[in-house]
Amino acid sequence: MRFRVENLGPLRAAEVDLSKDLLVLTGPNNTGKTYFAWSVYGLLRTPPKGLEGIGKKLLAAAGAEVDLTPLWGECLSDVARAFQGNLRSCFAAPAHSFDRAKIDLRVDDTAWLSERLFPLEEIARKFGAKVSGPTIRLTDDLSVSLLARPPARAAIRILGRAADGSHSNDIGWDGVPSELQASLPAVAGRLLGSQMTWFTMGCDVFPAERIAVNIFAKELALKRMELVNEVLEESDDRGAADAFGTVLRRAGRYPWPIQHSLLVANDMANLAKKESKHADLASEIESAILGGVVRVSEHGELTFAPHQASGQHLAIHLTASVVKSLASLVFYFRHLARGSELLIIDEPELNLHPDNQRKIARVLAKAVNRGFKVMMSTHSDYIIRELNHLIMLGTPSEKTHRLAEELGYDSACLIHPERVGVYLFQDGTARPIEVNETGFDVKTIEDEIVKVNSVTQRLFAELFE
Repeated sequence: MRFRVENLGPLRAAEVDLSKDLLVLTGPNNTGKTYFAWSVYGLLRTPPKGLEGIGKKLLAAAGAEVDLTPLWGECLSDVARAFQGNLRSCFAAPAHSFDRAKIDLRVDDTAWLSERLFPLEEIARKFGAKVSGPTIRLTDDLSVSLLARPPARAAIRILGRAADGSHSNDIGWDGVPSELQASLPAVAGRLLGSQMTWFTMGCDVFPAERIAVNIFAKELALKRMELVNEVLEESDDRGAADAFGTVLRRAGRYPWPIQHSLLVANDMANLAKKESKHADLASEIESAILGGVVRVSEHGELTFAPHQASGQHLAIHLTASVVKSLASLVFYFRHLARGSELLIIDEPELNLHPDNQRKIARVLAKAVNRGFKVMMSTHSDYIIRELNHLIMLGTPSEKTHRLAEELGYDSACLIHPERVGVYLFQDGTARPIEVNETGFDVKTIEDEIVKVNSVTQRLFAELFE
């Protein structure tokens, strides 16, 4: 699936293939990487609607082959229009800021629609129905048979009870009892909607503001509570108009990704009761990078216990910047991560020494190999080079296996180049960068490294030789 934005912030036009498992957004500052990443987060908060209408179209053609491509396109167009109307809320900005903005979703290669069409066992569990071959038995008297036809076509058959008690094929829409006709379009629509996994996956976002969120979330929540109390008092004393004026004057608005982070930060005591099956990734970050353990206090606040100071628990504002930067990611992997989710991480290199930048790249690649999707924006040459190492070793062979062992790379973090998408944000657009078995090059970063090396060489040549 391709996601395209136009006239959004500094972006004139940017299109990214969201089907990749690891997406790297890079480029100079102020070129729209955060605008784009936050748009993806907002997109996933805009679920598809109108599937019942599509279900009617599917059932109207029962017994014949149906081309799903235009129906799928209708779903995507509905989502794009709905999110375009939500841009103001997503970015907490005036509506006129998005007067010229445009959102578009499309699928170029629809072959996968047939390949993954109608996962019957999964659908049967959702509907409490029985499955027999390609048929879902909805009631004793009615079944729907769904057959894939490449590319992106489907044959849909409605089977009803015949006079002799057996099921007859292709009774068509007219043969469906009237009391069931009202419910079947919704069922058929949900069958198609079950393929829209991009819009049902979870999404967690780690913005560049995560350090401030970790430190000030409680204080911000207290200020909000004070504001609510003041509004309620004014509403009683002077009326709703004055209370609304107080809200307009004093209430701060936050973009959706910041709201998300604040909600998690203020509910940690409750969320920490859960344990994720991916908690070992949290432990890896703690042992390999932080040198201590991140925990949640009884008051729902993050604390840190350094390995070298047994028994000491530091409040998060007293910890090193690397702890502040990665504590929320540790909490996520230990308590919230479910797999098959999208992680959006703005500059994972924040406050990390080069060796730790390489280590966090490995952890994120390992998450990708567990089924997560990861979208990161980065300026770090160390992260880019480490990802290139993982890509170079990502094609299985006797030689890559030997080299990975000799160089200390866990095979669980190696990644195939076809799973990686890289985009250079520059001059109002996003240009795809080729990813092959040697990795990828980011010209803006490579050029600056060449310039720095050139200056160093000249200074040594003229001053010290």
